[in-house]
Amino acid sequence: MYGQLPAVPGTTATLNAWQAINSNITVVKETTPVLAALPNALQLTVPSTNTVQVNFSNSGYFGIKVTEGTAYTASFLYRFPASSSFNGNAMIRLETASGQVVGSTTTVLSGSNTGWTQVNVTFQPEITLTDTNNLFTITLNRASALHSPTNPVGLQVGSRYYGGFQYFTLTPLVRLNCSDSEQNPRTPSGLQLDY
Repeated sequence: MYGQLPAVPGTTATLNAWQAINSNITVVKETTPVLAALPNALQLTVPSTNTVQVNFSNSGYFGIKVTEGTAYTASFLYRFPASSSFNGNAMIRLETASGQVVGSTTTVLSGSNTGWTQVNVTFQPEITLTDTNNLFTITLNRASALHSPTNPVGLQVGSRYYGGFQYFTLTPLVRLNCSDSEQNPRTPSGLQLDY
């Protein structure tokens, strides 16, 4: 899966293969990048609309092959632009294009992380899919994704702040082979990702 975000921030090319559901995503040039050579980050904005879950997904550069019982390792970095009381689960999933979840795991994200924090998870799909028209998604519960009223980041609605931003970068998905070593291992820049 391709997650480098190499194009110019603010252009449609930066979101190639990325999409958002019940949220907004934008590629921004980070003021505090993970690597100076890769300054772009995916900015997730949680809206104040009445939705249960918000997520963003990637369809893979050449699609995503899903094989039952095979271990998939997902790795991403995230940060909040300002400390908040956010503390919620992020569901990392493999889904079909129609939304059927075929493999998933959960991790906790903390709004107190204003520096880049790496998350690594491993999970196994429950079925094998015959095509590669599948999605890697990161899903947040909208209620827990909203910032606290004291957080100055977000869209002000009434006397409470809704929405807000989280930044994500270098979001790869790597399939493990039979010897538990990564196929197509990533380079230090995160350029080589699985299909």
